[in-house]
Amino acid sequence: MITTLSSFHPHAVAYDGKRRQRPGLTPLAFSFCVLTSYFMRFRSDKLRKRNIISTLLAVVLCMGCVAKVPLAPSTWDMAAKDFIPVPGRSNIYVFREKGGQGKSQLVQVFLDGRYVGGVAVGNYLLSETPPGVHSIAAFSHENQDSVNLRVEEGENYFLEIGGELEIETFRVTLRQVEEKTGRQGVMACKRVEGRKLFP
Repeated sequence: MITTLSSFHPHAVAYDGKRRQRPGLTPLAFSFCVLTSYFMRFRSDKLRKRNIISTLLAVVLCMGCVAKVPLAPSTWDMAAKDFIPVPGRSNIYVFREKGGQGKSQLVQVFLDGRYVGGVAVGNYLLSETPPGVHSIAAFSHENQDSVNLRVEEGENYFLEIGGELEIETFRVTLRQVEEKTGRQGVMACKRVEGRKLFP
C-alpha cells in the first residue's frame, strides 16, 4: 500500500514508549517568569494580569515540547552504523542533528513519492535502495525541500535535514553532505523506525 502525503496528520507526534521526566525551566523560561512578576507588580488591572499570565504560561510550557518518533531497536541502530550496504543495495541516510532548530517540529521524509517516516532532532532514517536515480523529499508544516540522487550499489549517501526557525514558522531544508560529515552526523543520532520500501 502506498502512503501519500495526505494520508498522515502533519501535527501527529508519536511517543517512543519510554518514560521521560519533565524538563526543568530553561534560562529563557525563567526570564518569562521574572517578566510575569514584573507586570504583576506594576499593573493593577485584574484582566490585564490574567491575560499576561495565560500568555506567558503557554510560552513556558511550549519550551519543553520536543517532537518524538518511534525508535528502532538498538541492534538495528548498531548495524546501520557499520555503514555496510547489503548486496545489491545502497544506503541513503537522512539525519537531523540535535543542535538543529525547530525541536517541536517533526519532519516527514518521502522516497520516490512514498512515505518513509518522521525525523525529529537527534534522529536518522536509513533506506536501503537499489541502484539508480531516487528522489528524497522532506516536508515541514510550511514547506518542502528535495534532493535527487543517482546511487550506486555498495555506496553510502548522506542527507542532512536543516531549517530556519522564524517567528511562527519552521522552513525545512535538505542537502547532501560528504561521507565524513554524514557519518559523524549519523553516529550522533539514533535510528528511527522507517518503512521498508524495497523488498
